[in-house]
Amino acid sequence: VHVLDMNDLGPGFSFQAYKCLPLDAVLKVLREEVASGFMPTAVSAGDIPALRQKAMTRRKQSANGTGNAIPFFFAGTDGATSLKEEIVGRMPVIKDASSFRAVRRMLMEELGGAGKLREELCRYGFVNTENEKLTTGVKPFNVFARIASGEMKQPGMEE
Repeated sequence: VHVLDMNDLGPGFSFQAYKCLPLDAVLKVLREEVASGFMPTAVSAGDIPALRQKAMTRRKQSANGTGNAIPFFFAGTDGATSLKEEIVGRMPVIKDASSFRAVRRMLMEELGGAGKLREELCRYGFVNTENEKLTTGVKPFNVFARIASGEMKQPGMEE
């Protein structure tokens, strides 16, 4: 889902168009998952503080060695050493509902789910483990987080 003008901020849109995933396809798959019970039910706003506390406790235990954390090791197919490499190797282009659905199922059923994805995002510096927010620095460079935080302005989007 791209919401910025890549002609002004990066490679031209036509260069990347072959891998654009329409928002309608994402919403279709998410609705199907909710209807089929594949996804867990929504979390109420009242549950969020308790869930955050539980996650922080697990992370602290992992950091000081009191938890049952397992050191990271990912052995994917064809030499993949990360979730990203594994997903790209198995599904190089995700541009419709069926490929998006397949990748979500692969992540949830074969690759460890959202928890493993979060671990990878933290390990590569995309998520700040102190405040649980996306990082907005330049390494790694996350243009979407930078624009959303106001650190970067998208030309023509001042309104």
